Amino acid sequence: MSAPPKKRLAGLPAFELLEEAVHLLRGAPAGVFVAYYAGAVPFVLALLYFWADMSRGALAGGRCAGGALLLAALFVWMKVWQSVFAARLRTELTGGEPPRWAPRRLANVAVEHAALHAPALFFAPLLPLVIIVPEAFGFLQSLTVLADGEAGGLRAAVRRAGRQAALWPLQQRTVQAVWLLFGLAAFINVVTFLVFGPVLLKTFLGIETAFTRGGQWTILNTTFFASAVALAWLCLDPLLKAVYVLRCFYGLSLSTGEDLRVDLRRARQAPGWLGAGLALLLTLSANVAAQDTAPATKPAKAAAVQAPDLSQSIERTLSQPEFAWRLPRDKVESLAKGWLRQIMVDTVEAVKNAIEAVVEFVAKVYRKIKQFLDRWIKPGKDSEDSGSMDWQSGVQLLVFVLLAIVACVLAVLLVRAWRQRSKRPVVLAQAVAAAPDLTDENTTADQLPEDDWLKLARELAGRGELRLAVRAMYLASLAHLGRRELVVIARFKSNRDYELELRRRARAWPELQGAFAENVGSFDRAWYGMHEVNADSLQRFESNVQRIRATGGPAQ
Repeated sequence: MSAPPKKRLAGLPAFELLEEAVHLLRGAPAGVFVAYYAGAVPFVLALLYFWADMSRGALAGGRCAGGALLLAALFVWMKVWQSVFAARLRTELTGGEPPRWAPRRLANVAVEHAALHAPALFFAPLLPLVIIVPEAFGFLQSLTVLADGEAGGLRAAVRRAGRQAALWPLQQRTVQAVWLLFGLAAFINVVTFLVFGPVLLKTFLGIETAFTRGGQWTILNTTFFASAVALAWLCLDPLLKAVYVLRCFYGLSLSTGEDLRVDLRRARQAPGWLGAGLALLLTLSANVAAQDTAPATKPAKAAAVQAPDLSQSIERTLSQPEFAWRLPRDKVESLAKGWLRQIMVDTVEAVKNAIEAVVEFVAKVYRKIKQFLDRWIKPGKDSEDSGSMDWQSGVQLLVFVLLAIVACVLAVLLVRAWRQRSKRPVVLAQAVAAAPDLTDENTTADQLPEDDWLKLARELAGRGELRLAVRAMYLASLAHLGRRELVVIARFKSNRDYELELRRRARAWPELQGAFAENVGSFDRAWYGMHEVNADSLQRFESNVQRIRATGGPAQ
């Protein structure tokens, strides 16, 4: 798994990395690919439908805003599932436990992609320049792989993805070039299959398709080529994600040694798992049993169709997507009202139509259930008096009881989810309740955030333990400098080491250096010497800490 020392520093060769990515995908279970295509397929289908509707649809102007809003939501949905796919691949790579994707964690991943990855759509026309600027494309791919919703928010995600994108530029450039060549070959294969496949079906099996009936115009259009590109992308994008999973794994292993730990873990395991049997073949039985039909009854007399009802039925039929594309496209005259206002109106109309569709679907399901129950519990002809009314009222009562049970179950599930959500902060508060021992020399500044150190210092000062309060404030200043990456917190470093490191990294802020140097001297005299700490010296120390936090960056 791990590379030799020289390769670990210089990176694997590009073709070796691609080969390892192929083996990683081949060894992944089917559930990993289900996670990927659960996000990619809905987005691709919606994109192709939106493409075709906007290019040829007669009612495209009224559906543009709602379709674009749905497409943006599906794009974020796809990126979230790609992050889940990458996490599952990393689990297969390391042999660890798969991560648990709680709703809050998925929401954090969605926010990261919506804030950082969605704006990349504006740079889609620059995709051919990916070979010229590979780091930009690598940053987006690394962001997808490393987004986990738990590691410090947007700023930390950008920092991690930027570091991985800057590693091994030659390897990254070669991988992207080879991937584009693979994509071109896959596109040609898909086009060949879509062009000659229907012809072969008609020639050898006599099967007519839309391609053979429509002639050349089913091929010479943008929707056909967009579909071919989408199919080629669905075939090759998992390989690209696997490559960047490996890149990020090896890149992070340079500082964590994770690849060496994985090798040691696998060396301790018995090799018996290699002799596992083949996966069970899933057989799909397609025997469709003929359903018993109800006994024949006398045909009812057909009711006369009224002219208004017939007109409404014709309008509803013509408004369906399979017929609307044949209508001539009307000229959009709403631009005079303002494009922003028109977008807002279209969005509200799309939301309204979606709500109406949901209500209509629920009503349709209710009618179907009622019709089924009416057929199941149908009174005889000889009891079409008060008895039939009792049966009908009984059916309605049964439906209402079922709806009440469903509502109660949903209410119980919502209450349980809310209680579990409200319990989480209590558990977290108990986990961080224990404060570090300030009398222990092994206590380091990275054990608490800077605000917690300052809060602890004020509590100690209120109890009269001024010497411990000085150390808590000093650790708060170190935690602040460590968060800004002006110093690196380490147990073996002395105060003098921190002071020299700050001089090297903060040359542009002499005021910060002076405040920290003064606090280092005060702390050494109070902690290691016999200097007494009083209220004035503590106040002076705290003012220097505030100067450190305010100089060169926002205080937090």
